[in-house]
This record gives sequence, C-alpha cells and structure tokens, in this order.
Amino acid sequence: TVKLPDGSVATGTADNQGNYAIDIPTNVDLVGNEEVVVTSTDVAGNVSPETRVIVKDTTAPVAPMVNEVTSEGTQVTGTGEAGSTITVKFPDGNTATGTVDNQGNYAIDIPTTVDLVGKEELVVTSTDASGNVSPETRATVKDVTAPAAPAVNEVTSESTQVTGTGETGSTITVKFPDGSTVTGTADDQGNYAIDIPTTVDLVGNEEVVVISTDGAGNVSPETRVTVTDATVPNAPTVN
Repeated sequence: TVKLPDGSVATGTADNQGNYAIDIPTNVDLVGNEEVVVTSTDVAGNVSPETRVIVKDTTAPVAPMVNEVTSEGTQVTGTGEAGSTITVKFPDGNTATGTVDNQGNYAIDIPTTVDLVGKEELVVTSTDASGNVSPETRATVKDVTAPAAPAVNEVTSESTQVTGTGETGSTITVKFPDGSTVTGTADDQGNYAIDIPTTVDLVGNEEVVVISTDGAGNVSPETRVTVTDATVPNAPTVN
C-alpha cells in the first residue's frame, strides 16, 4: 500500500519474485520533496513497518519570461519559478545571476562591463533547487540609444557637398534654410558626403541643420552649422 501526500492510497501486489509496480494516480501531482509512505500487508493481514521515501524533483522549471531589454536598460527582469536561480548569459560570454522571489519575479543587474547597443541576443535560464535547468529563453536587445550628433565639416557658399562623420550606417539628413532636405548614409568608416541640390543657393551666414538617424529609428541631437561666405564679390563697375 502506497500512501500519497494528498492522503490518497494506491495498492498493488508483489509478484513471485518479490517485485511490485503500482501506478501513481493521474490526479496526484508530485513536484518533489513530498513524502510517500509504503507498507506491506501479508495474506494474514499483518502490516509491515512503514518505509518513507522522499520524492526526488527531476522536473525542469518552465522557461523564464523576460521583459523587454533595451540598450539603455540597467537590469534584466521577468518572471520564473519561485526560488529558482535565473542565469543571464550576455553576448561576450559574461553571465549574471539572481533569484526569483516568492511572487515569481526577478531583477538582475546588467554588469557595468557589458555594453549593449541593440540587436544582441541574451540567453536566460532558470535552475531550481534540485539543479534542474529550464529550456532557454532568448531575448533580443532593442536599440533605443540615439546616435551622437554628427560632425559637420565647414560648409561654404562655394561648397557642392555637406561632408562629415556620423554613426556607421546611419542616415544623415541635411536641412537647408529654404526648408528642403537631402539625405545620405554614413559609410563603414563613418564618413558621409551629401550633394547640395542645385536649387539651393547658399550665399553665407545661413544655418544648415544636420541629424543622424540609426537603423532602429533613433534620431541624434541636431548639429547646426553656419555657412561661411567664401564667394568673392563681382568686380566693381567704375564710372
């Protein structure tokens, strides 16, 4: 006779080799660390002493849930099995751990040595007190960091291009005094060169506004440049 933690019992018979196998009822959910009490009763009704067995937990936790992680975040947060240890593996191989509280929540500080810029993948697992490891949860870091304001070389009234440096791969937008705009892309060295439209006539002292927009749509602060007047006057007429 097997007495289960919920008070229910299951019975079976030892065969002529002394072996027995008793099905655990489907309505009994053993999670580990419960005590099962087993006794043997012979045909005359004599009952053996009890054998007490602690259920071993071999069930892995469910994969932890991970809230959005951004390039400006300082923690990895989410939910998991209460009391389990959450391990976060970062792209550079570093790991950080924390414990899920009794409400099922966790918050793990991102090490200051880890610089997340966006699009990296974090791998998060949960390990229970018995050492069972959950399936992995993979979270992609969202880029919410604006590019630095682009650097702009001198623009003169004789220039045909606006040039400078910005975040690699970002879109550079130049706004001219008449409201027109042109765009270009910073190359893999961070350099850009954007043609000034022939319809734009810069004479000097106008202000040109330049911004950088990264692939995630984050917009840099503006860089404002005043056009240098480098155009010589026409020769004067003399009466």
